[in-house]
Amino acid sequence: MDFSWLSDPYLILAAWAGVLSAALVVLLAVLILSLRAATRRAEARWRTFVEQWRPLLLDAATAEEMVSESSFPTLRRRDRRHYLRLWLYLHESLRGDAAQRLNEAAMAVRAPHWATRLLERGSDTDRVLAALALGRLQWLPAWPQLLHATRSRDALLSVNAARALVQLDPLEGARQLLPLLLGRTDWDVSRVGDFLAGARHAFWLLLAKILPEAPPAHAARGLQLAGALRLELPDNALRPMLDPRQPAAVICAALPLVARRDMATAITPLLEHPSWRVREAAAAAMARIVMAAELPLLEGRLGDDHFEVRLVGAGGPA
Repeated sequence: MDFSWLSDPYLILAAWAGVLSAALVVLLAVLILSLRAATRRAEARWRTFVEQWRPLLLDAATAEEMVSESSFPTLRRRDRRHYLRLWLYLHESLRGDAAQRLNEAAMAVRAPHWATRLLERGSDTDRVLAALALGRLQWLPAWPQLLHATRSRDALLSVNAARALVQLDPLEGARQLLPLLLGRTDWDVSRVGDFLAGARHAFWLLLAKILPEAPPAHAARGLQLAGALRLELPDNALRPMLDPRQPAAVICAALPLVARRDMATAITPLLEHPSWRVREAAAAAMARIVMAAELPLLEGRLGDDHFEVRLVGAGGPA
């Protein structure tokens, strides 16, 4: 009997696997080409939009008269993301009256209204752009939507929504955001410190009030933010954070904030702390405020088991 591959199930399976693999390769190639074509179309649409709207927005920013809706062509729905992107880019380089004129240009195309809707129902990118724009526009009606966005799992969206709230109302923003500021470790400290600069005094008041009773994780986070803002906390808020019984993370976050000579008595016990990181931070703090009579305390660190502590002790007074 002549052999036929059609009678062998393994050969049939291999043939179908080859056909399927070839089909998947073709499908993948089609998808890649489609994505590249879509990307090129999006880039071309962006360039066309910039060529049309950039001169209009720059003219509006330098106009002496109030900008009105008639100053601009109709803004299509699909171009709203492009508008926010270009508007925010220009806003970064403008101050004073020019920035106010640019805000008027956004009002003329009803940007606050549709940006609020984008914040609620847009894509991830649209929502971030909308939050940034609403903060720049100081659009108070968007407060509930921005506050809701601060609870998003998307760290980029939530931190920019928090920034917008502080721009809208520094005192109320700092008050309502305090639990998130202390609890969301996915918010970068330097980024938060940057936008909290506008609510520096409000945050100082709130932090000094809650710090002694805050959980250790929140206390450490609050102290890190205080350091980023260069805040000088009162003794009754800072001294409990230097208690040797506090977690090492809390003490290490509190020690860089020590700036007054009368805190030396709270630092001295920490030079013998079991954690070398605490000993290092305590030696650095003592070096900033040390007097001649306390130099032996720093010299004693020269025999520490860890090099980092010995290095700080050898540095002496700052």
